[in-house]
Amino acid sequence: INQIFHHPKFRRVTITVKDVIVPFLILLSLNTIVLICWTAISPLKWERVHTDARDDFGRPLDSTGRCTVENNKGLPFVVLLLIINMAVLLLANIQAYQARTITVEFSESKYIGIINASILQAGIIGGPLLVIAGSEPSAFVLTA
Repeated sequence: INQIFHHPKFRRVTITVKDVIVPFLILLSLNTIVLICWTAISPLKWERVHTDARDDFGRPLDSTGRCTVENNKGLPFVVLLLIINMAVLLLANIQAYQARTITVEFSESKYIGIINASILQAGIIGGPLLVIAGSEPSAFVLTA
């Protein structure tokens, strides 16, 4: 929409499938490359931890398991994924802001802005919660 309404000569501009699919494929490729490198360089390993609770025969009564990374080697990959995807979210917000004056019949920027704000809100609230509850397995499980 921005390409059409903010074009200097306001002439007919055709948006092709290629104009949409290329940014999508670039983002998909970047995420895939980072995840493949993470898996190759520092793969996650399953770790089971038994609690101190034992039965009469000395067998553990409870245990928790989760995937772990050795010596926080996965942190650079998480940061890189966050940077890539937050940059895309920022660019989407910029595009929605630039298209805010276009009439609603031609633009959905208001709704895209609301969606982007929801994603940002989920990240702002969910990110710290994941860090705080990182060592508590029951925090990641919803039960009825």
